[in-house]
Order: sequence, then C-alpha cells, then structure tokens
Amino acid sequence: MASTPFLFCGPCETRKAHRQAMVWCSVCMEGLCKECAELHQSSKLSKDHTTFNEDIYPLLRPFLNDLTTECYDHKKKFDFFCQSHSTLCCVNCVTDTHRQCDVKPVDDESQSPRASIASTKLEDDLISVLERIEKIKCHRTDNIKLLNEQKDVLQSEIKNVRKALNEHLDKLEKDILDELIVGEQKHSLDIAQFLFDIDTKKQQLVDIQTISGCIKKIGSGVQTFLASNKLEKMFSKEKRVIEATLKENEGENLQLYLHLNTRIISLTNDIKSFGSIDTQEKPPPTAIPESVTRAENRNSTKSIASRVIETTDPNRVMLKVIKKIKTCKRKSRIPIDLRGCVILADEKLLFADWSDNKKLIMFNIDGTHNRDIGVTGKPYDITRLDGDRIAVSFPEDNIVQIFDVVSNGYPIYQNIKMTDQCWAIFYNDEKLFVGCNGHKIQVMNLSGRILQTVPAKVNTVYCVNANNDCVYYSDEINNTVYLLRSRRKRDMEISRPVSQISVCPCLQSRGIRVRGRKSLAKYLGNIFRWTTK
Repeated sequence: MASTPFLFCGPCETRKAHRQAMVWCSVCMEGLCKECAELHQSSKLSKDHTTFNEDIYPLLRPFLNDLTTECYDHKKKFDFFCQSHSTLCCVNCVTDTHRQCDVKPVDDESQSPRASIASTKLEDDLISVLERIEKIKCHRTDNIKLLNEQKDVLQSEIKNVRKALNEHLDKLEKDILDELIVGEQKHSLDIAQFLFDIDTKKQQLVDIQTISGCIKKIGSGVQTFLASNKLEKMFSKEKRVIEATLKENEGENLQLYLHLNTRIISLTNDIKSFGSIDTQEKPPPTAIPESVTRAENRNSTKSIASRVIETTDPNRVMLKVIKKIKTCKRKSRIPIDLRGCVILADEKLLFADWSDNKKLIMFNIDGTHNRDIGVTGKPYDITRLDGDRIAVSFPEDNIVQIFDVVSNGYPIYQNIKMTDQCWAIFYNDEKLFVGCNGHKIQVMNLSGRILQTVPAKVNTVYCVNANNDCVYYSDEINNTVYLLRSRRKRDMEISRPVSQISVCPCLQSRGIRVRGRKSLAKYLGNIFRWTTK
C-alpha cells in the first residue's frame, strides 16, 4: 500500500495556507491542524465526528480514498445491499438488475448481525492465516538448521572415511565436499528466499488487519460495513496467492543424505567419485497430513481391538503377566518414580520418571532398556501426538513441552507455559487435555491457545481422558470417576457403588478403570476404560 509522508490541514488549504495536520476526521475525510481540530470539536455539526492521530493516516488514507460510496455505472450513492449477490447497489441498480433479489438498505444492513459476523470472520481468518505463516516459517527455519546439522554430520563421515585412503583421493574428497556445501547452500538460499517472500505477504495481511481494527474503532457503521466488504475482497485475493505459496512449501522438508560408494573401501584406482549428495523430501514432524494421522489412529485402533477382553463379569477377569520390566537397578542413585507411560509408534515404551533424575526412560518391546532422555525438569505425564512427537507435563515448572523423541538432540517444538501446575495430559482430536490445579482441565491446541476450560470437582486432576464429546477424570480420594459430556451442564458421577465401579492406580499414577455390568475394555493411552454396551 502506498503511503503519504506529510498530511496538510484541509480547512487551512482552502484558505491557501499550508499547515501540517495533527488529526484526521474520518467523517469529513480531511486532516486538521491543532487549531482547526479544536474548532472542529467545538462545532455542533462536527463535535461527534471521530478523529484519530495522523501517525496512522499514511496507512489508512489510500484505503479510505479508494472506498467509494457511489455507483460506478450510475454515479449515484450506494443506498442498498443485495444479499443475493453480496454487492452494493444504487437505486438504478436495484431497478435494472436486482429487482428480484433480496435487497436491504445499507444503513439497516450495516447494523445487522450479519455485518458484525462478517467482520469477525475476517479477523479470525486473518489470525488463522498469520498463525499458519508463522508455523510454516518456523518449519522452514528449522529446516535450514537441520540441513546445516546434517551437513556437519555427513562432512564428519566423509572425513572419517578419507583417513583410510591414499593421496589419490584428495581431489575426489574436494569434489564431494563441494557438492555437499553447494547442495546445502542452494536449498538454504531457496528457503531463505521463500521466507523473504512470505514475510512480504505477511506484512500485507498485517496491514489489512491493522486497517480493519482502525476502521472498527473510528469509522461509522456504513464506513465499517463498506470497509469490511472491501477488506474481505482484498484478503480473498491475497489469501489465494498465499495459499498457493504455502501449499508448495509446507508439505516436505529437505534433507541431505550421503550415498557412499562402497567400492571406495577397496582402495582401487577405478573409483572416479567419492559418492553423491542427494536431497530427499520428508514430511515435517509438525505438519503430518490429516489423512495419515487418521490412518494411524485407525491402525492403532485395530491393533488394540485384537487385544480386547470381553466378559459379562469383570470380577472374573484374570490378568496374565506378559513381560516384566526391571527398572530399579539403574546407575542413578536417585530412586526411580515412574508415573506416565506411552507406547510410541515403533511400539517402544516411554515412561516419565517423576524424580530428581529429570529424564524419560525408554524400553524396547522385549523389556530391555533402550535409553534415557534427559529433560529440563521432573516429568509427570506423557501423551503421544503424531508420528514421533510427544507432549510431557512438568508440574513443578508449570509447563508442557512438545518434542521429538527420535530426532537427534530431541528438539523442543513447543514450550507451553501454564498458569497453574499441570499434571495429567492427554491428546485427542488435535487437542491437548491438561489436568491442572484449581479444579479445572484446560483444553488447548498444540500452539498453547486455550480453547476451553472444563471445571472439575477435584482440586488437582491427576488423570484425564477424552473420547468424542466425553471428558473423564479421576478422584482417587473418593474412588470416583467423573464423566462430563460437552452437551451436559454438569459432571456425571459414575462410581456408585464402589464394588461395581472403581479407580485403580497404574504404575503409581492414577489410572481410570470404569466397570459396568457388560463391558468392553478399551486401552486409551495410560488409562483403561470399560464402557457399557
């Protein structure tokens, strides 16, 4: 958008005087100097006009100047709005082309709930696209770091192999290192150019957002309606371009791989190359397609269904030990206190060690210890998100961390700061359910934005589960499980009598087990739930 560096006072210009304007009147559509502004505010005709400081004028003036109030074809004022075609009309337009349409006066339409909803939708769409831009920027910036890290790793591998070779390989080593550096630089520059282009588009959307906010504050009802109509068209145009750009860049991450020539080990003189550097595209860890995620969920459900236990009398269920995992005899002198547990995509088991060891403990499917993952605090509960990403709660630090348990260094993708201690955590339907202190369960997206606060009857929620429109949480003191449906106004207690329905601990954490007359056991994360058929 073009900008005007200097704004003159309109009344003074009519008197052939050039004085800098200090404010802008959105009704008179002209600038006012300090003296004229005082007269303007004291006049009966203009004392109710809305004015604003001239510092935002360069952004608003081109838009306001283009905000026409007259019909281009008939040169008459827009007095009507056609709801059938979503367009402004003058009297002649209504008579000529909109006689059979649903036409409303502009003054009425500008005050209708529909106009307010349209303006709110524009704001929400702008926020959504801007958030998406930031997310993609983060992905692509991380990709640059990943490429650089992989370059260092591959470079080290190349040099280690090079130590076993003779002087004949000097030229070949230089060639492959040059190819590696050129490949990394090329892709990094391409990503940097994308980030520059998307920043430009982002600024255009921010300008539209700023204009929209200013118009709401200073414009009249008609001006706000007209502005929203124009801004919607501008946003739709920019959105199509941005959507196309984002679609091309958000799908895959570039990664560098080394295809080593195996014949180089033989040290023969026939070797003409050190290897080659290839680039592969892989989905970023935070942008897994919805279809893949749902497919994984379906496969997970099928795998679980094969282990379902069905019985008419839960008291007669016999448990069989399949594998014992020894966790006590470890190098650490601090006793291990296992709480949350989750099964990863490769069927490894990951436990949260609620002790001063500050680590997650991973076991293989056969029960052998795999490795320990150091974390920033004392982890309490874990939930799996998608792929290899997990979310971990840290009650003492009031944070929830999202990171990858497979990537080198376990990079933290998101650090969500909570207002209260956060204990239980569960992921369902692209939402995190976090049990907190203060009689509440926070429902949020993966960016940390709170979508809903679910009231709880217990002060601290140590175990939570969600499925469809139901939220379950436990009260271990009273042997109670509470079920809250989104369509209900209050919790439903499902723990009477205790002999029929109970809560049992699982790995020292407070798992949920609900028993009914004829039940079907379903494994949900580290929570077991029995639902009546």
